[in-house]
Formats: sequence, structure tokens, C-alpha cells
Amino acid sequence: MTVALAIVLAALTVPALLINLYFTALMLDRWPRLRHGLGALFTTCGADTSSCAIVVKTPYARLFGGAPNVYVGIIWNVALLGLALRWMVTGAGWWCRGRTCSWRS
Repeated sequence: MTVALAIVLAALTVPALLINLYFTALMLDRWPRLRHGLGALFTTCGADTSSCAIVVKTPYARLFGGAPNVYVGIIWNVALLGLALRWMVTGAGWWCRGRTCSWRS
């Protein structure tokens, strides 16, 4: 059961990580092949990427200290992938029965 949850977590985290990498590439104005490839992928999925380069450079795309939101997103996604990997390797995780939850290793 834990391995299945880990696979679901990883499957949901990878697209979010790709989105964060795309916005990072736009913000830094680097990695043109990555930008083009991810932009084409997102356009295929129906996303409108025409205004992304403008939005990522506004003050609304930054946290309180001025750090870009995508940096926190990348850290969060890598942490979630690490958690999913740990669950796959160890099989440990939270188990809930009724209203009681406990950690099983």
C-alpha cells in the first residue's frame, strides 16, 4: 500500500517540478532548449504560455523576502520526491484505521 502511495505522490510531483523548472528558466532567461521543450509540452496540454515570461518577472511572483516563488516550489517538489523514494525503499508510512493514525516502519 505504501509503495502505491509513493508512486502516486511521485506521479503528482513530477509535473509540478517541471512547471517550476519552466518558470525558473523563464525568470533567469536561460536554457532555451528546456524552455522550448517544456513550453511545447504545456501548450500540447492546453496551457497558454504566452504571458508566462511577463508574469514571472512581476513582484507578484516573489515571496516576502524577494525570493522567487519557484525556488520554494523546486525545494518542495524535491523534498516530496525524496519522501516518495523513502516510502518506496522502506515501505514505511502512516497507517490510519478509523480515527487513529500511527507510524509504521
